[in-house]
Amino acid sequence: MAPLFFSQTIPWKATQSIQWSHFRERGDLRQAAQSAVGMKGRSGKLASGRYFITVDAFFDPTRSYVHPKAKSSALLSHEQGHFDLAEVYARKIKKAALQRLRSLEDLKKGFKPLFDAYYAQYLKEQEKYDTKTRKGTHPSFQKAYELWIEKELMQLQHFKSTTP
Repeated sequence: MAPLFFSQTIPWKATQSIQWSHFRERGDLRQAAQSAVGMKGRSGKLASGRYFITVDAFFDPTRSYVHPKAKSSALLSHEQGHFDLAEVYARKIKKAALQRLRSLEDLKKGFKPLFDAYYAQYLKEQEKYDTKTRKGTHPSFQKAYELWIEKELMQLQHFKSTTP
């Protein structure tokens, strides 16, 4: 793997998990870890006249922290779950956009409101994930959520990112 510079975001990939080396250590954190994950979306018209929609999940190591004494495989799996949830919602946004926005005019008027609406749902899901799993400290709820995320990713695999 190429060296990671803290100015880079990491795009979600099924073949690559986040590692503790992607986090900055902070001994003053009030929680064990904090992952900065999110989504970015773009849409527009290509020179060919066709329109495009991209929605990508990312992890930002410049804003992700871990308490040095809190590192564990269970906590890292929980933080990966946050990243995976971002990918689930990136795929949901892309699916909804492709189904609802049928013309360039639809795209111009409708992409941002659609993205914002799904992003609000995504933020609520992230909160629910932390609450239900007790931030990864409840193993059975953590496993159940991981299975749900895996199922969602499989069901939405047609809408996965095409970012290399």
